[in-house]
Amino acid sequence: MTNFLSQTREELIRALDGLGISHNHSKLLFNQVYRDLKRFPGDSPGLSKKGKDKLRNLLVQTPNIKSLKTSQEDQSIKFIVALGDGKLVETVLMPEKSRLTLCLSSQVGCAQRCTFCHTGRMGLARNLTVGEIVGQVFLINEWLENQKFEFSSNNLKKITNIVFMGMGEPLDNFENLVRSIKILTDPWGLALPPRKIAVSTAGHLDGMVKLQKEDLKVSLALSLHIIDEKKRSKLMPINKRYPLSLVIDQAKKYSKAINRAVLIQYTLFSGVNDSPMDAVYLSNFLKNTNFKVNLIPFNSFDNSNFQRPSDEQLINFQSILIKNNIRSMIRYSKGRDIGAACGQLALQ
Repeated sequence: MTNFLSQTREELIRALDGLGISHNHSKLLFNQVYRDLKRFPGDSPGLSKKGKDKLRNLLVQTPNIKSLKTSQEDQSIKFIVALGDGKLVETVLMPEKSRLTLCLSSQVGCAQRCTFCHTGRMGLARNLTVGEIVGQVFLINEWLENQKFEFSSNNLKKITNIVFMGMGEPLDNFENLVRSIKILTDPWGLALPPRKIAVSTAGHLDGMVKLQKEDLKVSLALSLHIIDEKKRSKLMPINKRYPLSLVIDQAKKYSKAINRAVLIQYTLFSGVNDSPMDAVYLSNFLKNTNFKVNLIPFNSFDNSNFQRPSDEQLINFQSILIKNNIRSMIRYSKGRDIGAACGQLALQ
């Protein structure tokens, strides 16, 4: 059996060309699967019986929804998704005004071991395949189509935005990430605009360089969290391999290449990186850059060594950034009450 969702349109055309199916019909099949959520391409209207027989081993294979939880605070939904080998990942659907954002996982666990991240405590089990990454999107679109309720913030029934901010470091799974993005943005498929897809990274410099060379034009989000190189290396071991000074230089290049801002994610931990002086350091560090800053109050989890700052600390920190002409907003993560917020994903 071949998983339809694991192939780009070009790969599908080449494969079906060998079966005697025309390029135009291959493109129509691609369109029907993603637009109409057809699980059996061989049932496509217009195919001869011979053509249907040739496609009987081409199936849409997705992970399965094992369970789900809905937030009482903001209607976000956390899906526990079972992969073919029984391993589990988490996928989070976040409704907002005029959009439905899906937070995708790219790995089972994560190898980066950021000290404030629950996923990092899991270690890395394996990378997700292209079919498993794209399959999360297909699966949740299919689930949305079958629901009778509507979100209070909108009446959308299809995902409009993708963020690779779930389990894993996306740039550690580079090849599968890139092929997945090509499928998600394909005009014959889901046709998501590149600017509506964001790839988050802890500072994987090699991956950032390669992503720019791919010229996919997707947005980039850099998890920064602290300016001091020594302290950052303790919080985020990846900094020992890819120093922040080099990572920031590449982020500037990426911003210029896509002609829009790179998003800086700065999680505030009480007593660690939330002082007025920390805000001044951050302002000076980001001066004259085309970056936007998301200030994220730490989302707690069991046995964490970090504490959430007060609202007053958050507002004071932001006011210093604004005073220094740094674009910033306080982002309260969705799904906190169901363990679906930033840093909380760990299959509890």
